[in-house]
Amino acid sequence: MIEIRNRYHTQKLFATALNRWDFLRMVYYGSYRGEAPIPFYFVRRKGTTAWIDLRKDLSEHFSSLKSNVRNEIRRAEREGCQVEYSRDYAAFVSFYNEFARKKKSLYPIMVSQVAKYGNSVVSVVKHGERLLAMHVTAFDEDTKTAFLLYSCSARLEENAHRSLMGMANRYLHWCDFEHFQSMGYERFDWNGVSLDPADRERYRIGCFKLSLGGDVVERVNLFSPLFALMFYLKKILRSIFHG
Repeated sequence: MIEIRNRYHTQKLFATALNRWDFLRMVYYGSYRGEAPIPFYFVRRKGTTAWIDLRKDLSEHFSSLKSNVRNEIRRAEREGCQVEYSRDYAAFVSFYNEFARKKKSLYPIMVSQVAKYGNSVVSVVKHGERLLAMHVTAFDEDTKTAFLLYSCSARLEENAHRSLMGMANRYLHWCDFEHFQSMGYERFDWNGVSLDPADRERYRIGCFKLSLGGDVVERVNLFSPLFALMFYLKKILRSIFHG
């Protein structure tokens, strides 16, 4: 389990049991994996995600992808795209916030929001000196799970070569799978995929994720009563001030 203490609330990711005292606190359980009955006072929110089994031979997984996806990954490598790993959260935040500013539907983030996960890594794909895409992936030692936190690209920049951006982004995800497999992790979690075509933006992102494979599974998120109240009040205030 990963436990993140924020200023006003606590996040617990991949927990297998509930702490009864969390009834009195503002606590969010993300991707809860417990098997015991969940107390009625916890607010449940079900969703879907997809897992890639890193215990299996990735060459077999690669062969199962559609031919156009395989060709894009191979072409990005042939074009000379280079992948690097670091913990340079400041560089990622600067790149992400520029992406968010142009996309307009995303909120800017701070370095502390990325660094708080502790076990996380920044991956970047470049073509020459040009930065094409960046990801932040966190990982849980207990469950041997790597999970995507953030992903962004330079596709919204002026004169962006969009086909190259798409190829490079898929190539970077594939390199992430290989990277975490080499570190001994057993699962890559896409951290949510939308299967609802009516939710156009999230559905489009979900389709992109699933183009790289994964078994779609249900995930359960739990809100303590106080956290649920805070969440809904915050949602109301955002709708008032951001339209």
